[in-house]
Amino acid sequence: MSSRSRCSALVALVAALAGCAPDAVKPDTIAAAPDPGRAVIIGWGNSPLEDARAALLPQQGTRVTRLFVASTNGRKTSFGENVVRVAPGDTELIIACGIYVGYRFFSYDGALRATLDANRVYRLRANPAGRRCEPALDDVTGKSG
Repeated sequence: MSSRSRCSALVALVAALAGCAPDAVKPDTIAAAPDPGRAVIIGWGNSPLEDARAALLPQQGTRVTRLFVASTNGRKTSFGENVVRVAPGDTELIIACGIYVGYRFFSYDGALRATLDANRVYRLRANPAGRRCEPALDDVTGKSG
């Protein structure tokens, strides 16, 4: 198989996988229940299907296409993991944020210090500012969406 054939096959595979992903990356579609003795943080856009969908369906304007916990207290999280469970207390989070500005993609990792409570569910939010991302946590325990 030639190099060109392999490249074409790879592009076709990515397009097929992107077709299986949700129509758009929607941060509120992922849900998680409180975990006794732990804090739960919900991010989004960290799965390969979500990433392929965002790359193949560009839009005009600025949009956040991924926002997830990359590490907690220096410990990395697994690729594709959108829900992270951590011990309660003061936590140093590294938040990975992917932003499209028009058709150009920018990645931004930033530190977020948070005091997390046990049996609570937090959802990551972002306020894009140019090529940077200002992440925040919302306590969504007991709330739908």
